[in-house]
Amino acid sequence: MLEGQNEKVGRWGVPRVEIININLRDKPDWYLKKCPSGKVPALEHGSKIILDSRLIMEYTDEIFPTTRILPSDPYQKYEQRYLAEQLGGVS
Repeated sequence: MLEGQNEKVGRWGVPRVEIININLRDKPDWYLKKCPSGKVPALEHGSKIILDSRLIMEYTDEIFPTTRILPSDPYQKYEQRYLAEQLGGVS
């Protein structure tokens, strides 16, 4: 886990998080079995795989509503979604 991420994870109230870095040019077989499209980032929550930065933010806001990632202000929320869309996923 990268330094500084623990605080954010704790702030979000996520009970257990494991961040795994993979080689984007040579994705491991285990990753492709979990995520056949090979897209990153991906969030595994139980038996569910969530893809796309924006959708991951929205999903985590739904499952951890008391510690939201997206702001409640509509324009600030738009800015966060726009940024996530620009960053997009990697295939």
